[in-house]
Amino acid sequence: TDPLTNVGGSVAPLDNKTQVHAVEDEIVTLSCRYEGRADNLQWFHQYPGSRPEFLLLKYPGAGGVVPADPPFPRLDATLHKDIVNLSISSAAVSDSALYYCALRPTETGNQATLYKNSLQENALGLFFIGSLVRCYCSYLYCVHFI
Repeated sequence: TDPLTNVGGSVAPLDNKTQVHAVEDEIVTLSCRYEGRADNLQWFHQYPGSRPEFLLLKYPGAGGVVPADPPFPRLDATLHKDIVNLSISSAAVSDSALYYCALRPTETGNQATLYKNSLQENALGLFFIGSLVRCYCSYLYCVHFI
């Protein structure tokens, strides 16, 4: 069954994997599992002390990827069944950040449902092996950044 035909909508990191460790110049893939119907699935990242920044969105089915303006050229998104992937090609230490997956439900009316799960619940930290780590804390969570 196509999960986009179900009622409601939610998205969360795949298998509760909230930390990803990487080596520079590799392809890094971050994954979230989603349930329910969605107009689109979105990715954001956030650097310490900054607000979340939109990266791209992926439409379900044969729909394409809509990048941010200006785009982040090394990013791509794919869907496979109930999983949305964000791929970062030639990963660099500058890609170290907190990444968020979100969905826009198909329900009309209250647009506050855009982030049915708070962004903090959908956070994935990206770390590079051999780099120094700093800790950044917010009201609801603490995440290590490089």
